Amino acid sequence: MFQDDTRLNVISHPHIGKTCIAGENIKINERFFYWGAHVKDYIPNVTDNDYLLTTSDCEYVLDPTPHKNMKLQFANSPGPKEIENIQPTNRVYKYENLVCQEFRATRNIKKGTQITWKYGGSGWFHDRKLKQINISFENCPAPKRRKHKS
Repeated sequence: MFQDDTRLNVISHPHIGKTCIAGENIKINERFFYWGAHVKDYIPNVTDNDYLLTTSDCEYVLDPTPHKNMKLQFANSPGPKEIENIQPTNRVYKYENLVCQEFRATRNIKKGTQITWKYGGSGWFHDRKLKQINISFENCPAPKRRKHKS
């Protein structure tokens, strides 16, 4: 779990830097791990960076940025017309100075599809004065939100 996930690839994104895509077909409920160094001296709004993650049990904050092979750090939040394809579970793991949050695929993910999860809701974007955009681009889709029938 504290290693490279060979099912994932990181590629350039034309609007937001980098993105994480499925390097192979992924089945619903497959596990993913967002891991990194335990941030012991975390102070909200002072030590923040966009990659820090508070675990689902709110016990740990982790920083994946020192670990370039932790590809899930480049998964983006879906836009207004898109939906996530992974979500955090309630499972958190710790080993020495590393912490890991488990995620699961919420649907089957085709090879080449962007890996997406909602981080922090709209507040994450608002706090950073960012406009949330749809992240799909040519030959690299993000899962689309279903249109409701009227």
